[in-house]
Amino acid sequence: MEKTTIEELEARRRVREGYREMLRHYRDKGIGERSEIAGSIIRQNLIDTIEKRFLQLGGSLRDV
Repeated sequence: MEKTTIEELEARRRVREGYREMLRHYRDKGIGERSEIAGSIIRQNLIDTIEKRFLQLGGSLRDV
C-alpha cells in the first residue's frame, strides 16, 4: 500500500476547500439561480454531485 505524500494531502485539502466554497455559494444563491462561479443554473443535482465529491475527499457538511 502506497503512502500518501504531504503534497497529495495538501492538494486534497485545497480541492476540498474549493468544493466547500462552491457549496456555500450554491446554497446562498439558491436553486434556479445562475451561478457566478460556473455560469450555469443551480440545480439540486449539481449541489448533490458537489456534496458527494466533497464528502469523498473527507469534508464534513458541518463545515459548509
